[in-house]
Amino acid sequence: MKKTLLIITSTLLLILGLIYTLLFTQTGNNLLRPVIESKLNQYSSMPLELETFSLSTNSIKLILRLDRKNDVSLEGAYSLFTLDFDIDYAINLTDLSALSEHIQRRLAGQLLSEGKIQGNLDLFKIKGKSNLAQSDGQYALVIKEMELEKAAIKLENINIQTLLGMLGEKAYSSGKIDVLVQLNDLDPTAMQGSVAINIKEAKLNARTLHKEFGLTLSRTSLKGALKATLDGTNINYLTNIDSALATLYSKGKIETDKHSLNASYKIDIKELALLRSITKAPLRGPFFTQGRIQGKDKALTVTGSSDIAGSDTSYKVRLADLKPTTLTFKSKHASLEKLLYLAGEPSYADGKTDLHAEFSSITPMKGDVTLSIGKGIAHTKEIQKAFGLNLPYTSFDLTSTATIQNDRLQAKTNLRSNLATVRMNKTEYHLKNTTLLSDYDLFIPSLQKLERLLDKKLFGEVKAKGEIKKDKQLTLSAHSDIFNGKLDAQVVDEKIRASFTGIHAIEVLQMLGYPKVMDAPINGTLRYNTSTRQGKLESRFDKAVLMRSKMTDLISGLSRTDLTKERFNEGSLLSIIDKDIIRSDLDMHSKRVNLKSKKFIIDSKKQRIDANFALQIKKYKADILVTENINSPKVRLDAKSMITPEIEEKVGKEINRFLKRLF
Repeated sequence: MKKTLLIITSTLLLILGLIYTLLFTQTGNNLLRPVIESKLNQYSSMPLELETFSLSTNSIKLILRLDRKNDVSLEGAYSLFTLDFDIDYAINLTDLSALSEHIQRRLAGQLLSEGKIQGNLDLFKIKGKSNLAQSDGQYALVIKEMELEKAAIKLENINIQTLLGMLGEKAYSSGKIDVLVQLNDLDPTAMQGSVAINIKEAKLNARTLHKEFGLTLSRTSLKGALKATLDGTNINYLTNIDSALATLYSKGKIETDKHSLNASYKIDIKELALLRSITKAPLRGPFFTQGRIQGKDKALTVTGSSDIAGSDTSYKVRLADLKPTTLTFKSKHASLEKLLYLAGEPSYADGKTDLHAEFSSITPMKGDVTLSIGKGIAHTKEIQKAFGLNLPYTSFDLTSTATIQNDRLQAKTNLRSNLATVRMNKTEYHLKNTTLLSDYDLFIPSLQKLERLLDKKLFGEVKAKGEIKKDKQLTLSAHSDIFNGKLDAQVVDEKIRASFTGIHAIEVLQMLGYPKVMDAPINGTLRYNTSTRQGKLESRFDKAVLMRSKMTDLISGLSRTDLTKERFNEGSLLSIIDKDIIRSDLDMHSKRVNLKSKKFIIDSKKQRIDANFALQIKKYKADILVTENINSPKVRLDAKSMITPEIEEKVGKEINRFLKRLF
């Protein structure tokens, strides 16, 4: 029995001796070091080298090398029996770029940290300091039963540019950040603590942002703060970011167990033009909005208001997975002038603008929109400057209702002004291919009011209807029952093509304000280019009569022939338009009278005429000259045109007889 006990005791002592030798002697440590190193590498994404491993009964020293410039070291005392320990540690990552490949992120710079680990395996504390991004950093962690229970982190003057460089990012900004984290309980259902972030002395790097993202920013200063308190499953936060570009404010509550958010917000943009490179739109002027965000992360509702363009504006947006699904937008009494300014457009007009939009779906788009502009006034100077149009005083009202569905907009629009009324009962616009098709009905009650615009005084009224089509080019068609006849026209970009039948010349002359010298139903065509201001008019007429004029009075006095009683059953007028100059060929015949133009020139801008008409009554011929102001021309007979060869021969014989008698 004694022998058995001796063998067992010896065996135990031998085992204990071996264990002691392996664990607590340098020889044993050297044997264990490659085993421990291999085990560590099984769980590491990067190769590790256990450079130093020294364990005694009351101390430990360990150096774990990541590469030649990066290592982690531990050294301190411990109690084998109570399992208490007091260990110093140092993290020396002097070249973070060497770790980039292993963590699949580009890193740079260095990270140094050192501190103490005190306690036992059931409860221990880690307290240390760090130079993260050139900061003055301190931290303390409490580990209970191998889980993080409490944490306190204080990082002062973190260098933003250095931090971005460490994370492999460009130097988008410079400045300093303070971070203070106090977590007293990290149980997800009973979290307690606070987080505070203070951004100070920050500036955006305009050159880098322009190079990397094409952003152009002229004001770059930035400061801000974030404060959050953790209370169980609730997070209450307050954030305020103030920059030279905008001020952002938000206060709210997040319930982590319900994944819900209830927060208010304010956005105050000092000048939209400074964000043009971000918005990709020519927006300008200030912009302010405020509202609330409520709901869960997968179903949020954003409600808000704004005074955009001096309006009373409200909106409501529903989001699913952070994507908008429905929208309600109401804006009352917005200044049209301010809206145009906001959109980067000149001040073409002003008026009170109301807009109401209801979208039951954003993708695909489906909804209704109502727009109205009341007491509108056109700003003629801006229109003249932008389009070269000398518009007279114009007041207007506009109403439009539209339905959007399947990327197609259908609208009905009425525009009423002191100059004209336009009704568009069916407008269809395709949002994807940007094609447009619309009808229109135009009524101009007084052409006289358009004198400044047309640079010519016209008289009477005009009614027309037709279609507007925009595809690859803009096409406008028009039909009008005008001048007791019919007019059909088509405008394609800058080219006008028109045909007319049965229009009465006397009404055309009346509209133009010219003397009523003729009446006849006229058929013909017009080709005109609004860009070059050149064109051609071809017309034919019959059953024409000449009205009483200076020319008919002159002919009646000389020949005792009343031209107003003639019926010209064959006639044509060909006119070549070159800007303000109109050159025409006139040819008209009756049974007894022929009237043709040798020269027929009108300067429409100067309102002058220079014409020579060849008149033949039976066998008698004469030229009629019509010159000077077209509304009160000078009409005279060209005597030379009446000296025919027969007259010259007769006059010659009479002169010879007189000379013979004289001598």
